[in-house]
Amino acid sequence: MNKKFIKLGSNLFVNWDPAELTRLMPEVSNTETNLPFEKDTMAYWERHYTNVTIGRNFYKNFKQVAEEIAEKLVELQLKLKSSIKESNELLDLFLEHNINANRITLFKTVPGENIHIHKDEVGTDVIRVLTINIGLKHSDQWKTYVTHQIKETEFWDSDPESFLMEDGDVYLLRADKLHCAICLDPKRSVESRYLVSYTMLMSTEKSLN
Repeated sequence: MNKKFIKLGSNLFVNWDPAELTRLMPEVSNTETNLPFEKDTMAYWERHYTNVTIGRNFYKNFKQVAEEIAEKLVELQLKLKSSIKESNELLDLFLEHNINANRITLFKTVPGENIHIHKDEVGTDVIRVLTINIGLKHSDQWKTYVTHQIKETEFWDSDPESFLMEDGDVYLLRADKLHCAICLDPKRSVESRYLVSYTMLMSTEKSLN
């Protein structure tokens, strides 16, 4: 499998503001252990060294919102199934996938900061293989780069492929490959970028070449 990402669609919009929806969610570092709230139930932001902040317990606290997004992804599947002329392995995996609202959360970025080179490692020997990202807010202020290169030190020498999201765009990304996102105008970027992040495939479920 050579493709590292594909664009699944565009104009997938929601009628709520992610910043307003999540304004009461506390933010903590992923290295903190003594949290002042119940981390298994409360919705909160977990900030990582990569400069990505992940919404935890999103489905538990925003079930209706998550199910709304899931319905839109199912609609996109149906639309693609009826219209595709050329297929590929990534697209086939999406079309065969059973959408589950429980796999939906939100990501946000630190304003003006790059997302560092990383893979989506979620534990010892566990990694997110495929993720669906949907642009919600300020999507076009960061450009995503991804490569098959194994070493972080050789990332830029590998001529990584890239894409620029617009709000409403839907991309399927090989999150098990090294990737990053570069802020295009740090001086203009004063607000966070918000994405829907849907975990489509984990390494514990299936691995890809």
